[in-house]
Amino acid sequence: MFRIGTKWFWIGVVAALLHPIAGIVYGLGLMFEKTNLKKEGWIIIGIAIAWFAIGFLFLGPWLARTGTLPQFQLVK
Repeated sequence: MFRIGTKWFWIGVVAALLHPIAGIVYGLGLMFEKTNLKKEGWIIIGIAIAWFAIGFLFLGPWLARTGTLPQFQLVK
């Protein structure tokens, strides 16, 4: 049974938004729990993958174009 009100679900959502790999690991941990939290684990993994895709494909290039991200050049 899917329970959106549990604290473990919201901890996983925050972990996925802070760092996608942490969200994936946490989601996998929930999926293999004995308390049957597979649906919550899949949702957290989906949020982590979506946030990574948004950051990698849209947010990163936009910040690079605006000059917000530092640009380094290796010296020969």
